[in-house]
Amino acid sequence: MTPQHNVVLRGGVADGQTLHCSHVGSPVEWEDVGGGALTYVGTEETETINGTTVTVYRLAH
Repeated sequence: MTPQHNVVLRGGVADGQTLHCSHVGSPVEWEDVGGGALTYVGTEETETINGTTVTVYRLAH
């Protein structure tokens, strides 16, 4: 079984959302309620949320 990693999205409409990703480092697509999609990319940053260290993903430009 592939381990799951927690990530947090920063920027845009998904700011603050946390996700489980099986491949940290791969881009994450976030679909907006209006039908658009945003792409978030991994950074070397981490944050601690509720005692868990998570990788920060930022909005791709």
